[in-house]
Amino acid sequence: QEVPNGNEPMSPETKSTAALIEDLYRVEDALTEAADMLENDAISMKREEIMVEIRKNRQELSEAELELEVDDELEGLIQQWKDHHSRLSETITTLQEALEVRNIDLAALYHDLNVNVLQESINEDVPNYAKEAEAELDRRDQEEGFSKGEFRGSSGYKMDSNVANLDVEDLDQSDINEIE
Repeated sequence: QEVPNGNEPMSPETKSTAALIEDLYRVEDALTEAADMLENDAISMKREEIMVEIRKNRQELSEAELELEVDDELEGLIQQWKDHHSRLSETITTLQEALEVRNIDLAALYHDLNVNVLQESINEDVPNYAKEAEAELDRRDQEEGFSKGEFRGSSGYKMDSNVANLDVEDLDQSDINEIE
């Protein structure tokens, strides 16, 4: 957060609407991260990490002592994430209230946020080399006059849609020859 006098963060009342929206998006991202860290899969992974670390540094511990130490450390981390989640939830409420006072449509903001998050997750899942290859194929197709999504074979053969929808029994010999 911005700090005007170096001692205290700016209150929502003194921030611009754009800054409030940016803060809301940032805090929502942090809330999602906190929620993710409290899911069973993340806790199990963290448990394994803690166990490996303690086992490496404290080899003299018995399995029972190791389990107790892991449980204690994991319990502390879970409580920290729960506290963090609660603070973030409170911050979100404060930011939402400040935006509502300024007549900002929260439903539209969250719609935009969800659309952006979905688009980012789609883009993150595809490696750069695949994006570059797809862009090159799209460019080549456009140069050759093919429309996007149009089916054709690797040789560039464009199948007649009437033939594609037929069963083998429905084809006459000339159609079979064309396919072969």
